[in-house]
Amino acid sequence: MRCSGMCGTVAAIGVLGSACATLADVTADDVWTDVQTFLITYGYEINVTEHTVSNGLVLRDFVIVNNVPDTDVDIHIGLPDLALIEVEDGSVQILTPEAVEIMLDATYAEGMRSIVRVAVNQPGSAMRVSGDPAALTYEYLADAVSIDVIEVAGDDVAVAPDTGLELQSVASVFLSRPGDPHFYERKISADSATYNVEFSSPADDISIKLSGQIDDIASTSSREFLSGVNLSTAPADILLNMNATGRMTYGSGMSVIDFVDGLLGHTIVIETRSNGGVINTNFTPRGLRYDIKYTDASIQVSGVPDLPDPVSLAVADAGALVQFPVVPSDEAQDFALGLRLQGAGMSDSLWDMFDADKILPRDPADLILDLSGAATVLADFLALDTDPGSLSATPVEFNSLDINELLLSFAGARLTGQGAFDFVGGDTPLAPGPGAPRGQIDLELVGGNGLLDGLVVLGFLPQQSAMMARGMMGMLAIPGDAPDTLTSTLEINDQGHVLANGQRIQ
Repeated sequence: MRCSGMCGTVAAIGVLGSACATLADVTADDVWTDVQTFLITYGYEINVTEHTVSNGLVLRDFVIVNNVPDTDVDIHIGLPDLALIEVEDGSVQILTPEAVEIMLDATYAEGMRSIVRVAVNQPGSAMRVSGDPAALTYEYLADAVSIDVIEVAGDDVAVAPDTGLELQSVASVFLSRPGDPHFYERKISADSATYNVEFSSPADDISIKLSGQIDDIASTSSREFLSGVNLSTAPADILLNMNATGRMTYGSGMSVIDFVDGLLGHTIVIETRSNGGVINTNFTPRGLRYDIKYTDASIQVSGVPDLPDPVSLAVADAGALVQFPVVPSDEAQDFALGLRLQGAGMSDSLWDMFDADKILPRDPADLILDLSGAATVLADFLALDTDPGSLSATPVEFNSLDINELLLSFAGARLTGQGAFDFVGGDTPLAPGPGAPRGQIDLELVGGNGLLDGLVVLGFLPQQSAMMARGMMGMLAIPGDAPDTLTSTLEINDQGHVLANGQRIQ
């Protein structure tokens, strides 16, 4: 709501949307009722003066207030006058000035007050609502939208005049389908987003400047709410029965952060780049799922004391996945956990700090962990209080765990593995109590001895420790077909015994 709402001050009313072919008429009253429902759902109080005109409504002295839950913070946002005009084709136009000013006024429990004023410029913008009271579609278009910070008062922070955000070729589609549940769907796109944030603390003689650009931004999200629910105060059991999905994609991007410490005389510059990515989110009664991926990401840092100048890190492909149930159930529910870093590397200046003679291979490193399985949730995670005693009971019992892929490669060594375990009741020496594991994992290590040799030469590993590591590998693994290759099958059997390659070790 923050980004899209700012586009044409519509974030303040929360509905940036799109229109399609109109099958029935919609009135200004229909639109205003829908907007109020949206704002109330998100916990806003509405203060406005309504003026009925011959062809619609004019909203003046528009202020929305958000009492932040579980805090003593009240946020007031003042909006410009809005006009909802009914047109001949049965749609409604929402008219706002091309240049408007919005003020955010926050008062805190300690008596502190913070005021932020921003200017929103939206040349060539247009917003139209079509459909009927049962399904309203909002469309917003603008050649460009800029949000510039005019003033930040009340904090010991000075903000530069050019602080702000600019979006090019903005389009947004918002569908509101009243009912129980009330369904919302939003699509937003922009050719690019350019931002510049600069602020300083004169008392500490510190300044920070952040600038950058992201291209080809697209976002799609949907949510459904039970009628009359206020999200800011709704109990967890109601929220758990609401479906919400989101997907955001973006193209190439870059950012530059300048940190200046005047007292110490340090200037640190951090530059980041990425070739695009995608973020998927899903929240349903079945649980939570977050899936993040990005490609060709890099970071370069200069000006850090005691480090070479510059140093850099890069990764060709990266991602993370978290899927987990949150609702208690007697039945097992699926979960998944994933982490992927492929083609990760660092600059020679970093390598040279500990391996100037290039003893270790400098091949890009990889880390892949792909887990899935089933678990029985016994506790309501969203209802747990802050008392540590509430976590004393086991909140989850794992039923199964599949190691779909394990890969770790670094400095010429490569470890891979796959396996599966079931968790069954019964005491065992390894895992007393219920939930003892049964199953096996197959592992292969290539280049392990070479890595140990290199660490010994560099002085990171004493020769005696290397000998102990080789002895341990000899107990758990057997030589493979290729040089410097070890394989191992680790098993936990029905009796709870631990076996390595068929030989009991515990």
